[in-house]
Amino acid sequence: MVSGIIQGGFSWGGVALGGLVVSAFTAVFGVKAMYAYAWRYVFLTGLIPAAVAFIIRYTMPDTPIFQEAKEKGQLERIPFFSIFKPPALWTFLQVLAFMTGLFFSAYSMFDFAVGIYTRAGLPEGLASFYYGIMGGIFAAIMATVWGGFASDFLGRRRALIISAIVSAVLAVPAYYLVYYSAVIRSVPLLVLGAFLMGWLSQWPWGLVPVYLSERFATQRRGGSGVGFGYSSGIFISAWMPLYSIPLYGAFAAIEGANIWFTAAFWLILAGVVYGIAAAIGPETIGIDLRIVKER
Repeated sequence: MVSGIIQGGFSWGGVALGGLVVSAFTAVFGVKAMYAYAWRYVFLTGLIPAAVAFIIRYTMPDTPIFQEAKEKGQLERIPFFSIFKPPALWTFLQVLAFMTGLFFSAYSMFDFAVGIYTRAGLPEGLASFYYGIMGGIFAAIMATVWGGFASDFLGRRRALIISAIVSAVLAVPAYYLVYYSAVIRSVPLLVLGAFLMGWLSQWPWGLVPVYLSERFATQRRGGSGVGFGYSSGIFISAWMPLYSIPLYGAFAAIEGANIWFTAAFWLILAGVVYGIAAAIGPETIGIDLRIVKER
C-alpha cells in the first residue's frame, strides 16, 4: 500500500498539478498567448519541484539493509555493469519488458488525453481540468494506492495480470467514453470517462516501487537495478508519437479525425506487454530483501 501511495506522488505532480498549472496559466493569459510565449512560464514552474527533490535527495538516509550490506562490504564497486551479466541480466530484461508495457499504459493517457478532448471540441482549459483533476487526482492516485494495496492480498504477479487483462478489455469503451463525453459536453460522462482513463492507465503503477525493489539484489537495487530498470521502459515507449503516425491512417475509419482509438490501442498493447512480463516473472511478495535471487 505504501508503494502505491509513493507512486501516487507522480500523479499528484505529473498529472494533477501539471494540469492545474496549465489550466491556471491558460485562464490568465489565454490560448493565443500560451502558444506565443506563456508556455515558457509553465516550464519555469518546474524549477520548484526540482529544488524540493534536490533537498529531499540529499537529506534522506539510506535504508537499513543498504547500510548493513555496506558495513559487510557486500556492495559492488560499479554495480551498473553487473545487471548486464547473468543471472541479473535475465531480471533486467524482464523488468525492461515490464516497464515498457507500463509506460505504454501511462502514455496512452499522457500523450492523448488532452488531444482527444480538444479535437472533440472541448476548450483547452477544460481539457486540462478533466485530464488533471479527474484523471490525475481522483482516478490515478486512487488507482495506484489500490493497486499496491491489492497486491498485499493477491500477490504482485496476480495483481499485475488482473490489471493487465481488465485494462486491455476496457480500453476501447473507456477511451470512446472520453471522446463521446467531450462531444456531447455531459459533465457526469466527462467525469466518468476521465476517471476510467486515469484508473485503467495508472493502477499497475502502484506496484512499481515494491515490485522492482523485490526483483534486484541489495548491491544493485538502487540506481542500477530499480533506477535504471524503471527508466529502461522509455527506451521503446518514448517514441509512441512517431509510432502513432501510421496508426492514424490505419484507424481513420474507426476514429475519424479524433485519436481516441489510437489511445485505446496503446492501452491494449500495454496490458499485453506488462501482463506477459509479469506472468513470466516470479512472485515476489514476502521475499526477504536481504536474499533476493535474480532470475
